[in-house]
Amino acid sequence: MIWNKYILYSILLSILGNIIVWFQLNGQLKWEFMRNNMILVCLVGMPVSYIFYKVTEYAYLGLGSLWGVRFLVYSVSYLVFPFLTYYFLGEGLTLKTIISILLSLIILTINIL
Repeated sequence: MIWNKYILYSILLSILGNIIVWFQLNGQLKWEFMRNNMILVCLVGMPVSYIFYKVTEYAYLGLGSLWGVRFLVYSVSYLVFPFLTYYFLGEGLTLKTIISILLSLIILTINIL
């Protein structure tokens, strides 16, 4: 598939959505406020659902395949998660994690070509 604006939009929105989801789900491990306000944190799920709805729309327009959408979202999530986990929770990047990140980049590249 040739690179186009829909793929770019879906990648950018997927990065944003995955960052928000990381904080929504893992913030409880770092910040007391998020641990003590579960309902408020869960309400963030509504705008995140909209973001991923648009990711699916744009990625499908750009890739023409729902499988492509799935792999794109998976790959982007695996690029976002390790770095946020390292930065905020101090969990280092193991060889296994680094190899998985590289594989995610390969999957992403295959799907946007």
